[in-house]
Amino acid sequence: MTPLMSTYDAAEGTAADARSAAVSWTDAEVVARIQDLEESMRATMFEQLQLIAEAEHRGLPADRGARSMPAWLQGLLNIDYRDAKGRVTVARSVEDRTTLYGEPVSTDLPATAAAMSEGAIGLEHARVIVTGIKKLPEHARGTMLAEVDSMLAGWARQMPPRELAIVAERLRYLLDQDGAYRDEEVQHEARELHYATARDGMMVVKARLDRETGAKFAALVEPLAAPRPEADGAKDPRTAGQRNADALAAILDLAASSDAMPRAGGQRPQLAITVDFDDLKRALDRAD
Repeated sequence: MTPLMSTYDAAEGTAADARSAAVSWTDAEVVARIQDLEESMRATMFEQLQLIAEAEHRGLPADRGARSMPAWLQGLLNIDYRDAKGRVTVARSVEDRTTLYGEPVSTDLPATAAAMSEGAIGLEHARVIVTGIKKLPEHARGTMLAEVDSMLAGWARQMPPRELAIVAERLRYLLDQDGAYRDEEVQHEARELHYATARDGMMVVKARLDRETGAKFAALVEPLAAPRPEADGAKDPRTAGQRNADALAAILDLAASSDAMPRAGGQRPQLAITVDFDDLKRALDRAD
């Protein structure tokens, strides 16, 4: 048996032993172990980031013929390039390094580094923080870096990465109102909506909305697209896409019934249905 297979078998055995032991644990012990493992994995990731930074300082990718640090890491770990690039970017910001004379060099983002080393936040949190800080205006990065790092790292301990990204974006708007205004202008110019009727008669809609319009759209669609309350234990059978489509239909009905809506030719939208008289008469006779 090769050393690699021995290691794999040992890991498999450890996992199997853990599953067997967990059967006798209390609910609180299971929950606590899940949390402990997450903290451990996050702390291990932080250690890997330190080694990634060290590998870059040593020039290991160039020595091995790699075109870039992310490309080298992608091949080494068999991960997506985006993931590799993200790890390299974060590693550069949270590395704990020393000079050739052994003197410590402060990390760029000490609060983020501390939270990662404790296992309180994960790689995705750190990536959001690094990206958010890079988007700040130069004056804010120069004079408020430590404060922003501390704020975002503190929020990261309390919320998932997606919500943290929203907070980071709002912070950027507060610190760079001129830049935010330029972004809004660019988005407004890039707005578009196209619609066409497909061969089967269904309408295909494609749109790119500026931030404000997108927020209005989401605010109207989300409550109307919520799953219907369960009836007799049966869940709403509609997919998320179908619920969104139904929500849009409801919005159109509400708009069409509003007196504030302009009318084509001064009339509300109308649908004309043509029915053969004899067919209609037979249907009415059957109804009686």
